[in-house]
Amino acid sequence: MQRRWMTRVLVLALMLAAIPLAVGGPAALQAGGSGGASGSAYAWGYNNSGQLGDGSTTNRSVPVAVSLPAGVTISAMAAGFEHSLAIGPGAKIAAWGDNFYGQLGTGDTNSSSVPLSVSLPGGVTATAIAAGHYHSLAIGSDGNAYAWGYNAYGQLGSGIATDSSVPVAVGVPVRVTAIAAGFSHSLAIESDGNTYAWGNNGTGQLGINSTTESHVPVVVHLPAFVTPTAIAAGFYHSLAIGSDGKLYAWGNNGNGQLGNNSTTESHVPVTVSLPAGVKPIAIAAGGSHSLAIGSNGKLYAWGSNVFGQLGNTTTTPSLVPVTVSLPPGTTPLALGAGSSANHSLAILVSGSPTAALVAHFRVAHTAHGVVFRWRVASTTGILGFSLTAGTRQLNRTLIPVHVNQNYRYASRASGSLGRYVLHVVLRSGGSIAVAGS
Repeated sequence: MQRRWMTRVLVLALMLAAIPLAVGGPAALQAGGSGGASGSAYAWGYNNSGQLGDGSTTNRSVPVAVSLPAGVTISAMAAGFEHSLAIGPGAKIAAWGDNFYGQLGTGDTNSSSVPLSVSLPGGVTATAIAAGHYHSLAIGSDGNAYAWGYNAYGQLGSGIATDSSVPVAVGVPVRVTAIAAGFSHSLAIESDGNTYAWGNNGTGQLGINSTTESHVPVVVHLPAFVTPTAIAAGFYHSLAIGSDGKLYAWGNNGNGQLGNNSTTESHVPVTVSLPAGVKPIAIAAGGSHSLAIGSNGKLYAWGSNVFGQLGNTTTTPSLVPVTVSLPPGTTPLALGAGSSANHSLAILVSGSPTAALVAHFRVAHTAHGVVFRWRVASTTGILGFSLTAGTRQLNRTLIPVHVNQNYRYASRASGSLGRYVLHVVLRSGGSIAVAGS
């Protein structure tokens, strides 16, 4: 049976991160006390399947608190077509909304207007989540990727095209460090330095120089010696930030969402035409538009603009990145856009985005290598850290977020490898690069 493929607007807001969600099977996470406290999750918009999680199916034109237990806060959220996901640090996944294809991961296909607990296999907990149109993804504490929900195109990466109402392991060869879910395809960055893709490939969104779908992860054809530092998946297109400081895009390009000054789809990654000297530090992909935060502190958008999603005071589409009209004195810190979305989201701060996160980043050379130290103002919204020397990735897996917010990492890296950079990897997608001193 086929479902409707209309665009709906659902917005989720995360305020603070703190403690785990309840553990268990698909029992409702019962709310207690009054909602709206700091650290709560909020949602608004279309709610026909209960995707706002407030215990109703009533549309909301103002934010309402998601029905989480009193005092429970969450560290990440993701919005699919008509379902929602959330996690707490080191805890279980919660899911609510439409469950026609099992995208809630609760072992059945019953929709829910309140959050339900989702259990990954073997007691594994979640460190990251992503929501596609009708499927869901998670990175487990064991370094594996898990998927559930609709699977007609193989977007679960399990080797078959059968839907699953419980999380199943994606057939990835090594540890996963980042995930992204498109309309009907999926992406992952893995510790071997490659980007992997699986699922629908009708417009080349897997980036493998063909339009053949794949039910197992395959390596995206990024340029030689370029490793990904961030990924994003749109409706039928994909994005990646390369270790060479360039932004790459592939797949459907009917609205210019690849940003290469054309409308020709590409089955392999092509370079996005950002302004000269500007490097991407965070990215997001919408239904048929794309977003990037530039190293100059500006926010760029390109592609479809029917609903003003490019944010440049017009409704004219653009085949190349244009500057989003942000409020004066603000700098974008993080981005959001769903794979089916015709709108854009950004977290803005006053002044420099790196100053808002990293208090200092120092590099000390020793007889045995290099020692890195840094401190962050807040760990909220941070997935982890990575370090590079020139084009070389120093840590094979993400450096975890520590409670005390002070960090030290030792490496045998040589100073001849080039500039040292700390990459603050955000849960919302993308990263912020900070040069060492």
